[in-house]
Amino acid sequence: MPMTRKQRLTGAGLAGLWLAVLLVWVFAPSVMAVPVLGWGLFLLILAPLVWGMHLLARRLARKGRRDA
Repeated sequence: MPMTRKQRLTGAGLAGLWLAVLLVWVFAPSVMAVPVLGWGLFLLILAPLVWGMHLLARRLARKGRRDA
């Protein structure tokens, strides 16, 4: 059975979250020696993820209202 659009978006969001966690886990220890660089890397990874989740939530809410 093919996946629905909501399932694909949720899967992409979860994959992005895991990728962000993996990148922070791998690169943070070496980069955190320089706090400004470490926080910059952390925000660089976190900001697009949070923005993507925000857009996904808006899209799903809009779709939910349309279906009801």
